[in-house]
Amino acid sequence: MNDINRAVEVADIVVKATPHDHSNRAMYLNSLGSWLSTRFERTGSIDDLDYAVKVADMTVDVTPQDHPNRAIYLRSLGDLLGIRSGRTGSMDDLNRAVEVADMAVDVTPQDHPNRAVYLNSLGNNLGTRFERTGSIEDFYRRLSCFEKGWACRASPPSIRITSARHAAIIFSSQLMFEDASSLLEGAVKLLPIVNPRALANNDKQYILG
Repeated sequence: MNDINRAVEVADIVVKATPHDHSNRAMYLNSLGSWLSTRFERTGSIDDLDYAVKVADMTVDVTPQDHPNRAIYLRSLGDLLGIRSGRTGSMDDLNRAVEVADMAVDVTPQDHPNRAVYLNSLGNNLGTRFERTGSIEDFYRRLSCFEKGWACRASPPSIRITSARHAAIIFSSQLMFEDASSLLEGAVKLLPIVNPRALANNDKQYILG
């Protein structure tokens, strides 16, 4: 923990010493947010989570619309808002998490390697909101995100397999077994080219099953 505390302290100092119009300010803010998120995962401190959300918000604000890292920063903000919503039950945070994750997808080209990652994040947040509200629109949007993630051929196979697994679970819940089977058959074909460490054991077992 001492190393993480020191990393947060140093990152905070760097941000405070960086002019607001400096071209690297977003990068330094993102680094601070990452360390705060790491410390939150270790300690569960809501103060660290609140600060991480604030820093992630600042990171997005200072990042130009056409910056190549904008989607990365949007996804980080969305994930943090989703985590905080899980801790506090805040629907405002959850709604914003969906909104921000949607923005990350929108600014990402169809052939970008990270597109499936952003679609999965959006799908996860939509799934959480569906569980709370029962919104049919969110249910089908979530399914669409995972199907689109599976279709992202430029994305890493491990991410595409995860998308396929999520979509197959949804299809199975609706007794649409042929659709689920079709997805998982494709996912199984990708398994030989995936780094064995890239997927959790339960993911591998589910797909093989």
